[in-house]
Amino acid sequence: MVAQRSLMVQIKELQDELGFAVIFVTHDMSLVSHFSDRLMVMYAGQVAEFGPTRQVFDAPQHPYTIGLMDAFPSIRGPRVPLTGIPGSPPNLARLPQGCRFAPRCPKVMTRCEQQPPELYHVNGTLVRCFLHADGEAGHD
Repeated sequence: MVAQRSLMVQIKELQDELGFAVIFVTHDMSLVSHFSDRLMVMYAGQVAEFGPTRQVFDAPQHPYTIGLMDAFPSIRGPRVPLTGIPGSPPNLARLPQGCRFAPRCPKVMTRCEQQPPELYHVNGTLVRCFLHADGEAGHD
């Protein structure tokens, strides 16, 4: 853990000095919260939510992002019981007809099972969920 943090600090210093972008692919939410400016949450090979890291952490909009945040210990605040996301990820060779997260979603609607949602603009983030369909559609 100490070696990882040291490496991340060095990468951040080089990034600031040389002005390059870094893409981290990780499940380590602590790493993401400390060393990224923007966060893209993906589910079954597709963007579920994308926006400024702090905003996504403070106010997740997609049911998968909410479940993901609830499955990791809080980096701030009191200890709370961790919850998992019921079910299993889909077989990527046989994706669901509608939303890829629909079979596991606690807020699933009939529409979710029938058609895939677009990315919708929600307060500076992009969210692939019909709960936000009244927002302006974004781009894939």
